[in-house]
Amino acid sequence: MEALKQTSLLLLYVAAAGFIYYFLLPSGRLSQTAKSVFAAFMLLCVLQPLFGLLRNPVSAVSAVPAAFDAADYGAPYTAAAERTVKRQIREIVERYTDEAYEIYVSAHITPSLVIDIEQVRLRFRAAPPEWETLRRELTAALGSAPELEVQEDE
Repeated sequence: MEALKQTSLLLLYVAAAGFIYYFLLPSGRLSQTAKSVFAAFMLLCVLQPLFGLLRNPVSAVSAVPAAFDAADYGAPYTAAAERTVKRQIREIVERYTDEAYEIYVSAHITPSLVIDIEQVRLRFRAAPPEWETLRRELTAALGSAPELEVQEDE
């Protein structure tokens, strides 16, 4: 149904452009050539759905669109969201401690193209002095509580 709608809109736009083009052309031999070219273009626009049907009969007849893999499409956006979350975390942590730490962010993009931050985990080499204050501020900034842990010596 969507393909029929798109084809109808294409034909409508082409016809409108053709009428404008027709009135702007001078008369004579150039006009006849331009009208022939426009007629051929209009014919190709009308036959385009048939070419799609001949090329791939199963997908052209099917009303269900091809599967959309949001994860592949959204990978750059998910990575950008993870970088943004990490930058936000660094800005907060740097106000409370100079201890070395690692940030792990897990995110995915949903089929409705919404980036979902699943998990945020911080692993410190030593416990920051204001542990609970840091936890509260990170929770307020992220909207959910991150996992904070101290790396155990081996």
